[in-house]
Parts: sequence; structure tokens; C-alpha cells
Amino acid sequence: MTKKEERVWKYLLANRKASSSQVAEATSTSVEYVDKMIETISSPNWREEVPVPKFVKADEAKTRYDLLHQSCWKKQRKYLRSAHRNTAHTTGRKVHLGVDTLVL
Repeated sequence: MTKKEERVWKYLLANRKASSSQVAEATSTSVEYVDKMIETISSPNWREEVPVPKFVKADEAKTRYDLLHQSCWKKQRKYLRSAHRNTAHTTGRKVHLGVDTLVL
């Protein structure tokens, strides 16, 4: 892709409702060149605005240990140490709780 094409596509994506002449003026290209590029778009609804999905953190139920005060972390660690003795598989000093590993 040439720099000229990049400028046109970047402007078209940011301003989907812009006319060929507006795009040509903004990108310093000819109207014919912009029309030629627009003809390559196969989607009939390309001028409609595309909603940007909100980022969703997949592990929002997990505790963010970096935000906990040290005293809270110590209590959490003490609880996990006592809880894992009967329920979790231990290897050395690592506790495997599902997909997370907590080094004690």
C-alpha cells in the first residue's frame, strides 16, 4: 500500500460520510483516484458508522493484588494457605488453584 492510498483509506475510515471531493481535497489526491478506491469497496453499507465495542476485562472477578494494601494481601495469603491444605494440589511452595498459581 502506498502512502497515497494510506492517506485516503485513513481519511475514509475516519470520515465515512465524506464525499469524493472532500476526501480528495483533504488527502491531496484527485477525485478520480478517490472514486477508483471507493469502487473497490464491496460492502454496500460501508458508510454506516461502526460501533466500537467497549473493552471488557475477562477476569474482572479476580482480585487485583497490586491494588490491595499489604495487610489485606497478608490476610488473603494466610487464608489461601489454610484453605489449600485440604483442597488444592500443592507442588513445593506453589499452590495450583485452577488456572492461577499463587507462590507462597
